[in-house]
Amino acid sequence: MGRPSILNLNNADLVFSEWGDGASMQASLTTLVQPLGTQKLACRLVVIPPGKICWTYHFQFVNEEIYVVMEGEGVMRHGDREYRLRAGDVISAPPVLGCKQQIENTSASDLRYLAICNLDEPDRIELPDELVKGEPAPADPEAGSAE
Repeated sequence: MGRPSILNLNNADLVFSEWGDGASMQASLTTLVQPLGTQKLACRLVVIPPGKICWTYHFQFVNEEIYVVMEGEGVMRHGDREYRLRAGDVISAPPVLGCKQQIENTSASDLRYLAICNLDEPDRIELPDELVKGEPAPADPEAGSAE
């Protein structure tokens, strides 16, 4: 039987990469897959600066996501509704065909959350003006993107 991996985010030496379009879409991301040694789950720590989004509206066909808000406040757009987010919130985002989602930092400080998803392949992501087939899910830490 395998042993659990424990990673303290307050003491970990994490390497972040910058993500975005240089305008409204901006975030710092780091994967937690390698430090934790997960095999069937993806996990990223996401930090979105004030007034920014991490991703355009999108939805997944296969992978389910969970977000754990650690610091800050924001809004999750899901379909035609908006949900206020704050530290301590845990959000489930199942793959719902045609129901796009997006998280925006609406506060004056960083929005910091964990993005966790399963790694079922192949996943497909629909973006506003295009359909991307066979691309990894946004929360896939091995991909170039994560919600």
